[in-house]
Amino acid sequence: MKRTCRFTLAGLLVVTLVVGCTSDYGKIRTVEKGGMTIEALVSNWSSYNIYYAGTKPEVPVAILFDPKDDGKTVNVSPKWEKVRNETSVQQMVHFIKMQGGQGLGTPTLWKVLGPDDSLFGYAYILFFEPIIRSIDQKTIFVDYPG
Repeated sequence: MKRTCRFTLAGLLVVTLVVGCTSDYGKIRTVEKGGMTIEALVSNWSSYNIYYAGTKPEVPVAILFDPKDDGKTVNVSPKWEKVRNETSVQQMVHFIKMQGGQGLGTPTLWKVLGPDDSLFGYAYILFFEPIIRSIDQKTIFVDYPG
């Protein structure tokens, strides 16, 4: 009897921990052919909150485009820095494209999605994938492993 009770309590504790510690993660998916392009994002840069990840602005490894008026919030870790002008966005995109041409990765435009596949923005990435955690239905947190 005592043994059964211990196993039952242990099982309940494990279930409680698993359920309590589970959080939903967002994801990234490649943009389909005929969909959004990096050129369109750069042309409409003022419609987005834009962040880069990298050691300095001249050496980005990823650029994040968060639409300003979509009613959703993208919070970023301190590894991301805000980009404030079109020239910087153009230079960063050019740098990532050039690095890809030198075999240092494959620049890819990704859709940033919440756990329910709702679109939160776009990421142009040379290598590595960001870590996307859902805070609530309208908020995600984006980190970068670098």
